[in-house]
Amino acid sequence: MGEALCFVGYAIFRGGKYLLGKRFVSMRSKREEGEEAMVQEVSPAVDVAEGMLTEGGNPEAETAGTQESGDAGLLHDETKPDLPVNKGYLFSAPTACDLMATTLMNIGLGLTHPSTYQLLRSASVVFTALFSVGFLRKKLSFRQHGMGVICIVVGTLIVGAHSILNNDGNQEEASNPLLGDMLIVSAQVLVAVQWIVEEVVLGNYTVHGLQAVGWEGTWGCAALIVILPIFQSLGIEDTKAAWYQITHNDIVKYSTICSICSIALFNFCGITITQRINAGSRATIDTLRSVLIYVVSITLGWENLAALTVIGFAVLTTGSLLYNKVIKWRDPAAELEAKMEQEARAAKKSEAYGTETSPSYPVVVGVEGETLV
Repeated sequence: MGEALCFVGYAIFRGGKYLLGKRFVSMRSKREEGEEAMVQEVSPAVDVAEGMLTEGGNPEAETAGTQESGDAGLLHDETKPDLPVNKGYLFSAPTACDLMATTLMNIGLGLTHPSTYQLLRSASVVFTALFSVGFLRKKLSFRQHGMGVICIVVGTLIVGAHSILNNDGNQEEASNPLLGDMLIVSAQVLVAVQWIVEEVVLGNYTVHGLQAVGWEGTWGCAALIVILPIFQSLGIEDTKAAWYQITHNDIVKYSTICSICSIALFNFCGITITQRINAGSRATIDTLRSVLIYVVSITLGWENLAALTVIGFAVLTTGSLLYNKVIKWRDPAAELEAKMEQEARAAKKSEAYGTETSPSYPVVVGVEGETLV
């Protein structure tokens, strides 16, 4: 529901942008009228000057014109079309993955140990990196991205090991750990698929983050409207009891409202990261949630500061920084490949501008004893 309400935020954003745009257009039109009057006063002199330049054949002006037209062409090719309303169904696949992953993780959490659940959630980073290479054909450096993923997994294992070692037998016996672990890992595969599909859609269309989250929320609400009555009739879900608790318990009510708002904000931030960077970076940054949760828990006195946990979170954070190239691990082969790609782009750009074939200076041909210009 919170995600669907992002459409309201998107409508407010577009409305404000439209009103501000109209105001600025009005101000600009008045300024342009004044400038046009000034131009008309000096236009005879400008016409004479332009005629002289045209007759003289200014090569620099011709080259500049060629470059401007080249810039316009490249800009047009690189501009992505806006997502039309009839293409909103593209976000139904990520929504389905999100619903299934959340369901599987909740079921798995009830079957296995909470510490194991937290450990297995880091598998989404591994699957996202693999899918980025396999489906998106991205080139990831082992020294940079591979070591980042390894550090994230190792850091999560260290944190989980502390939870297991300090359990003291207070943790309840898991009913079916193997099945629960399998469900959680399957959920991480679906999470990775969701992020990869979102990156593909955002790479092909221009979509505002609020609009993308709104579409996913709308599809999610539509799916739940169909699924919940079926689960209610089968005895799997008790929607009436849930609604009764929300309406008759203030703690549950306000917690639900806060959860709706936080999930909407969380998904908006995640979509924005995918749009501006990539799905792999989103996966690595997502693992840092546990660091923030740990800091808040210590601040509120819910947990005690433990050296092993701090070390684990330090390794986990280092892995995220490595993957996102905040900390750069020098890789000569990758640097050489990046340099070659940059030179290839520069050569392609020069060819599009025509600078190689249309020099902007006079050519002098000389032979021994005489010079021809």
